[in-house]
Amino acid sequence: MHITRYLLAFLLFGSLLYNNTYGQKAVNPPLFKEASVIQGAGNVRLVWELDAAAIAASADVFIYRDSPNEWYIVDSVKNTTINEYTDITANANINPRLYKLRARTIDYSSDSKKFPTNLLDFTYDSCKAEVNLSWTNTVLVPYSSSDVNFVRYEIYVSNDDGFNYEKIGETTNKNYTLTNIQESTNYKFYISGVPEHLSSSKSSSNTVSLIAQMPLSPDFIYARSASVNGSTIDLEFEIDPVSELTTFKLLRSENVNGPFDTIQTIHSSEHTIFINDTEVKTSKKVYYYKLASVNNCNIVTKESDIINSVLLNVSNSDFDNTLEWNAFKESTSADCYYKIYRIVENQESSIKTLMNEYSYIDNVDELIGTNAGGKICYYVVSWVNSGVLKLNNSNIDCIIIEPKVLVPNAITPNAINKNCCFKPAFSFLPTDYFLVIYNRWANVVFETTDPEASWDGRYPNGQYVPAGAYIFYLKINTENNQSIEKRGNITVIYP
Repeated sequence: MHITRYLLAFLLFGSLLYNNTYGQKAVNPPLFKEASVIQGAGNVRLVWELDAAAIAASADVFIYRDSPNEWYIVDSVKNTTINEYTDITANANINPRLYKLRARTIDYSSDSKKFPTNLLDFTYDSCKAEVNLSWTNTVLVPYSSSDVNFVRYEIYVSNDDGFNYEKIGETTNKNYTLTNIQESTNYKFYISGVPEHLSSSKSSSNTVSLIAQMPLSPDFIYARSASVNGSTIDLEFEIDPVSELTTFKLLRSENVNGPFDTIQTIHSSEHTIFINDTEVKTSKKVYYYKLASVNNCNIVTKESDIINSVLLNVSNSDFDNTLEWNAFKESTSADCYYKIYRIVENQESSIKTLMNEYSYIDNVDELIGTNAGGKICYYVVSWVNSGVLKLNNSNIDCIIIEPKVLVPNAITPNAINKNCCFKPAFSFLPTDYFLVIYNRWANVVFETTDPEASWDGRYPNGQYVPAGAYIFYLKINTENNQSIEKRGNITVIYP
């Protein structure tokens, strides 16, 4: 009886020992689902899943991370209801990290796939307004390497300080280029890798931030004036006050439709720019100008409207002077005013204001017989109806009216009327004047260089000359350096 009892106990113990030793199956490795870098300090969130057998066996999960010489145990999770862990010592925003998970029971253990994090970096090309994102998940340790492959990467961007991210693309490569980056805008980027062994999962990289610091380009550049000043054209442009660019190119053409060539590069932080163009022929050509802002990449970011000089040409027919000029602001249909100025003897006066007209005939009969010289000059001042543009002067163009000379042929010295004196009359005063009168014996009885002086029929001693014929010689020089000479007789008559 006692033997039978001992035998049964032995058999029961042996059965239990066999089941514990040989009947328990090896535990399956954790399904490693995610290794995402948390925005900020580079902590890594690890997510896994245990199968039913591992849960039934109360398997512990040991977390390993790469280190220089061997795997480093970060921590362990001994509760099968917990399937994630945050590694707060990863610094995965500096280097990519490699992890593996080990499921372990009392007698068995098995390792998951070796899962890397993705380390994201970028370069910003402000000249092209592009950001190139690039990333790596290669961890160089001598004892192991990743066996997780990513089938694609999704790219996310935020421009509201990371509050909202938008997927903007995906790629199978480890780089991605974003274009049309806006100046003075804050961007944040990250990528999510989709592992080959679990396409429903994503592992995000670290987040990188960019403040697009390209100097702000002007929204407008206004051409204000192109005024002729002698042999120079004085230009003025207004720059958008919010602009941060300080380099500008002055473009010039001899045709409103171009081509335009760069003739000057200006460096200025002012919002009103004054430029003098001295390489011009203001009395022969019309010039068209634009000002362009240039960024740090020598790329033109904004051009002004076109402004042009005004070229005046004056021609003469008898006492009619015809003025012709080109339109100001030829590139637009804006209404323009043109005020005409006449210059005589260095005295200028406004004679006419026209709107959208480009010619005028100035009759100068009123100047005949005055002390005015034969040289008459003109210029035109133009402006746009809106009043935004400033006054713009044309070149000064001059004509010379040849003086017409009228010489009396007889005088009555003691008369009380205008016939008492000999004085040549001119339509316009000459610049140089010489008059001499001789008697029949070639003696000089009168001589002067004053065109306003007259001979009253007297000798230099004050006595009246005898009646009879006298000879005069007159020479004048005009304002265009032409000489006019006249010779003739004067008859002196007494009543």
